[in-house]
Amino acid sequence: MCSLCRGVKTDLPGSPHTWSVGLDCCVVSDLAWPTLRDEVNASAGITDSIAAHGVRVLHNNANFASGESGAASTVGCLLAISRDARYHEALGLTSDSHVLVFNTEGVTDPVTTEQILEESGEDVVLHRDVTMHFADGAW
Repeated sequence: MCSLCRGVKTDLPGSPHTWSVGLDCCVVSDLAWPTLRDEVNASAGITDSIAAHGVRVLHNNANFASGESGAASTVGCLLAISRDARYHEALGLTSDSHVLVFNTEGVTDPVTTEQILEESGEDVVLHRDVTMHFADGAW
């Protein structure tokens, strides 16, 4: 997301240390960067609390076993666009729009997934848990 915000391929030092191991990356692929830079209209930064919320939502409401990365993208983006009118406007969404989200990750760490499912943590997701960036500079 840092590269998309800056408009320049940006590698970050260290590791973000996240449950979402599939997103635990600080280096953008040289092969993928031109496509990401030129074709991505919006991106979202999702916290681990959103990922955990997503794992529980998908498990409890859709009987779908998802890993943290898949749940973060699926539920995080849907939460962002469903709860904030600014995102609707920036993405050009209307009441007639359809949003397709792919979740291509099953459970990759059964121990962490079980811990998340056993948590009784509040599934109240705050606006600060999702950060959006738009390629055209919109909100």
